[in-house]
Amino acid sequence: MLLPEQLPSQIATSLPLQPERDQLFYVLTHDCDLVQENFEKEPFVELLLITPVSVVDGNLTHGKNSRMLEFTIGVSCFRASCHDRFQADRRLLAQLKPSEAHSSDPLVCDLICHWMAKRYIRPAFPDTFNIHLNREDRAIKRFLKKHGSDFEQIYIDCDPPSNELSEEVDYKLRIWLVFWELEPQSNAPLLAEKLAVQFEDIITNCPGIEVIECLAIREAQVNLAHLRIMSPWDFDFLTYRELDDC
Repeated sequence: MLLPEQLPSQIATSLPLQPERDQLFYVLTHDCDLVQENFEKEPFVELLLITPVSVVDGNLTHGKNSRMLEFTIGVSCFRASCHDRFQADRRLLAQLKPSEAHSSDPLVCDLICHWMAKRYIRPAFPDTFNIHLNREDRAIKRFLKKHGSDFEQIYIDCDPPSNELSEEVDYKLRIWLVFWELEPQSNAPLLAEKLAVQFEDIITNCPGIEVIECLAIREAQVNLAHLRIMSPWDFDFLTYRELDDC
């Protein structure tokens, strides 16, 4: 559910975040909780402020970044920050109608819910591993800005997954770039394979990391057994601890 761009002034001024023109609030709650008749059982909803952008950044699509998300609804592009959310009295929704300019998309709803959950359940990799990656930070971000939206998810198997290694020992890394084919005869596999080669070249340039494989994988090929080994790669990897603080 998307709240209208222009909220009544008496409602807008009562909210912790003041929306600017063209900004929207996305209502985050379970469908059953949204229509619960008893306000004592479900007194609040969570609101997420979303801002229109001209084009999505591939670094921020599909939940690859745990703090920022960019997505499309119809032909419109939006950005959300995990910090721009708050609880609000659910009764205020009775005074509002959903936005007429934008229809809520179930796929976007699922994306936002998983992105919000990822902030708390995403895997954490060794600081040393993240520091090695930081050597090619600009190249990684350029690649993902341009091509990140072509992949639903990026999975890795980092060996070891949590140990801090010395500079003389390499982390061994397997990478899967997961894509989906909307049409059986599309050129998505060929494009994904070419991009996987480009991405492997970038990561190989990171000292302290040995790339064992970097593959383009169809979404249908990923199963639960794989997910016990492979972890989603959160590309907000710059938030490692400074070594002086350890």
